[in-house]
Amino acid sequence: MAQVTKGQLDKLKQSAMKMATRAKGLQERAEEAMGHVVQTVEIGVAAFAAGMIEGRFGGVEVVGVPVDLGLGVVGHVLGFVGLAGKHSAHVHNFSDGFIASYLMRLGAGIGSRMEGAPQRRTGLDLPGDTEGPSTRIPAQSQSTGGGAAAGAQGFTDKEVARMVNQR
Repeated sequence: MAQVTKGQLDKLKQSAMKMATRAKGLQERAEEAMGHVVQTVEIGVAAFAAGMIEGRFGGVEVVGVPVDLGLGVVGHVLGFVGLAGKHSAHVHNFSDGFIASYLMRLGAGIGSRMEGAPQRRTGLDLPGDTEGPSTRIPAQSQSTGGGAAAGAQGFTDKEVARMVNQR
């Protein structure tokens, strides 16, 4: 029968302690990574929801404030006063998503007015877009007549001629 020495037991104990410490470190890193994943999902869901509201109802405003900006600011205020208690970080994440949605639309509106910007082909009202509704292009072109091309933008005669001449 093999005998186990005190030195071998000490080495085994040290190895077990190192493995436990390593496992704890891995768990802490996994928790941190999962926190980032949850944060990203919450921000993304809020931005997606704001985009759906914008797409479905257009520029919704409450007392002159765009709804996504208003939800973001109100959410942060509620998070700062601690209304959600230990879940306030989640309220801040959703608020960040709503504010990100607003800032994206604001930037797109400003960018669309910059010199050299291509003609915008969306039907969205963008904050910062001073050209008004006349610049809106409907999501479904009137000239397509349905079928497989329904919803596609038609080409002008100049665009078709340019494409043919490029060949």
